[in-house]
Amino acid sequence: MIGTVADLPEADRPVLLRYSRAEDLPAQWLATVPDMPDIVLSMHCALVERTREGVAAAAGKQLRIVWFDFADYHAWLAGRDDTPDRRNEWTIARSSEESV
Repeated sequence: MIGTVADLPEADRPVLLRYSRAEDLPAQWLATVPDMPDIVLSMHCALVERTREGVAAAAGKQLRIVWFDFADYHAWLAGRDDTPDRRNEWTIARSSEESV
């Protein structure tokens, strides 16, 4: 049987990464709408909020949101390349350290 978010313990629920500055967005995202970083950021913020609201309404559960911290992320990278997988790893690591 396939469960839902409501069936998951809090520690296993999805975590959403939220950006507050366009310059922190992944370069691949910014390339989709050249010269319009604020539009890309607005779309990202709306998607995160709609997802959070939708899960809360459907499952009665809150998703964890981790706010991107440029300085902390780059310190955590320790010279490694910035990749989508590394951003995911950082988000998961931070989600266990902070409350939403």
